[in-house]
Amino acid sequence: MPEQKHTIKRQIRRRALWLYVFFFLAVVIIVARLVYIQQFSQSTADYAKVISNRILTTKTLKARRGDILMRDGEPLATVLPLYQVYFDFGSEALDSVERYNKLSDSLAGLLGNYFAREGYSKAHFKQILNGYHNYERIDAKGRRHYRSVALLPRWIDYQEWSQIKQFTLLNWDIGMTYKLEDSLTRIFPLGDIAKRTVGKYMNDRIKNPFGIEDVFDSILRGEDGIQSHQRFAHNFTSNVATSKVEKDRPRVDGVDIVTTLDRRIQEISDVALRKNMVANRAIWGTAIVMDVETGEILALSNLSETTPGNYAEIDDNAFKRMCPGSTFKLASLLALVEDKGWDINVRVPIKEGQVTTAAKDERVKVGPNPKAQGIRDDHAFCDTMTMKYCVAHSSNIFFANAIYQAYKDHPEQYVAFLRKLHLDRPLGLSEFGEQAPRFNDYPTDDSRESREQRQTWFYNNRLCQIAYGYENEVTAIQTATLYNAVANEGRMVAPKLIRELRQDGRTIQKFETKVLNERICSTGSLAKVQECLEEVALTGTARQFFVRDTALFRVAAKTGTAQV
Repeated sequence: MPEQKHTIKRQIRRRALWLYVFFFLAVVIIVARLVYIQQFSQSTADYAKVISNRILTTKTLKARRGDILMRDGEPLATVLPLYQVYFDFGSEALDSVERYNKLSDSLAGLLGNYFAREGYSKAHFKQILNGYHNYERIDAKGRRHYRSVALLPRWIDYQEWSQIKQFTLLNWDIGMTYKLEDSLTRIFPLGDIAKRTVGKYMNDRIKNPFGIEDVFDSILRGEDGIQSHQRFAHNFTSNVATSKVEKDRPRVDGVDIVTTLDRRIQEISDVALRKNMVANRAIWGTAIVMDVETGEILALSNLSETTPGNYAEIDDNAFKRMCPGSTFKLASLLALVEDKGWDINVRVPIKEGQVTTAAKDERVKVGPNPKAQGIRDDHAFCDTMTMKYCVAHSSNIFFANAIYQAYKDHPEQYVAFLRKLHLDRPLGLSEFGEQAPRFNDYPTDDSRESREQRQTWFYNNRLCQIAYGYENEVTAIQTATLYNAVANEGRMVAPKLIRELRQDGRTIQKFETKVLNERICSTGSLAKVQECLEEVALTGTARQFFVRDTALFRVAAKTGTAQV
């Protein structure tokens, strides 16, 4: 009997042992399977990725584009958030047809009244609300069909949304019947003021960007951020912190650009330029106003003809290279007074006694090439006129002959003086479209190429032609910079269009005034040149534009002939 009991115990132990072994192996197999699934199974990883992508998503946090501002902070270009309502016609809240018909009719009426001025009626919105609601909302397997449709005829701003969201069906909890999408849209509060200067940046529609928008695009656009979202119901998501922290980053809004433009002066310039272009049936024109001491551009207007009598800012006229005509005579005047010491009140014979008079439009041969076409004035000419008088009445004959007589033996000296006035290179606005000037150099070496170039100077009467504004080509902004230097007591500063950069209302960079030439001429020469330019407004070609008897300040000016 004791032996039988011992045998039974042995059998029980053996069975228990096998049971333990079985469970141990089962656990090992399960653990191994779990490890395999977690670490090595590609299909499991794919399924997990699909599920994770449905539950955990990332949303781009669109950076706000920086503003472009007037000098006083008024926006020329800014960003406005606009909204669109996407109505969810498959929402569970709309399952009651009777209730939906009643409420949707009310919503259609409210929207029809709100958008009536834009040509939309209650019937328009009723068609949308009825048409999209009458579809198979639930399929044969019991799955719900969600359908989001843009409800409003256009994007609306926040003030409009504050009113519309009070309407029936839209005043329910967010996500039950619709979702709201926002978009940051570029707007121009001042309309077409300085439109060409502000410019446009590269996007799906703009293929040729220009202006401030293009030059500073990299800092205006900012940097988009990324935020992880978890989906826990249809149309319901929430920000969530995930293990993929490296993917989440905050957005960085763009930098604001503060220009040097002054709204009042810009508006006056626009009106004056347009008025004169219409009166003269001009093809294009530009108006530039610069601060004398700093070079800040207070106004920059560019108008081009679109149709006869109509003008718009479509080109950078201020930065286009062209022959400046008589406005270039200031450079020649400076050369004669400063470099050669001529007196503005001495009567100077014109062609060494050979030619003393010329009727209006009569051509006079001036220069080394007798076959060259003569030069004419639009007024009668005689050699008893002073330099001051010739500046006031813009005599082409005088300046062509005076520069020729002064520099015929050493034209390179005249060229060197023009370089001193910074007329041979751009002013630093190339990014905004400033073209490099066409500058005729005078070679002095003895190479074959230089000899040929000197012959070209001879045959083209180039020294005479340059003297009164031809052969060389400069931009209008270069001409304005030269005149600005004369008004700034001889100190030439570069034109400046951008004053500073701001981030979150805080100045992060200021653009200082750049000096091109501390003194373009002596104080005595400058006084003579200023006197000549004042005479232009007092008795010369610009006298009709200024009130001389009642003016409380002096005006200096210089006119130039436009091609007709």
